[in-house]
Amino acid sequence: MPEKNKLDLPLGVILLGKINFFLFGWAVFILSCYVLINLNQDVLKQANDLLLQEGISFELTMAQVKAALMIQVFLSFLFIVSGFGLVKVKEWGRKYTVYYAFSLVVFTFLTAVIQRTFVAQAVLQIVYPGILIYYFTNKKIEAYFLKTEQEK
Repeated sequence: MPEKNKLDLPLGVILLGKINFFLFGWAVFILSCYVLINLNQDVLKQANDLLLQEGISFELTMAQVKAALMIQVFLSFLFIVSGFGLVKVKEWGRKYTVYYAFSLVVFTFLTAVIQRTFVAQAVLQIVYPGILIYYFTNKKIEAYFLKTEQEK
């Protein structure tokens, strides 16, 4: 069978796949690893001073910052997998992206329910996963992935 022309690939698949793979995947992974490696007491003090300037009376510990960075490294790895599956137009990549985005929405919503001060940020953090869910559950996009999978 003739190979699919790259121009046939829906623009949303290209854009969202590359955003997941490069931006939320590799860029965040590299940045998080860099911060984790260079984390020291001076950086922690600066972060706590910044929180205080913003009127937030909460002091971060080194263990909390390291745990948050490790979670971010893990989440960025999951975005790399998602982006790879989308860029390669794999049905498993589409499904994985929908399930992963849905889990991000649920987790963010629960966090906002538990921590009321997080509500404004939660709305913004639900937008991108919501776009992923909406786009990759579209019948035309589902059909495209299934058709591409069957052609291989």
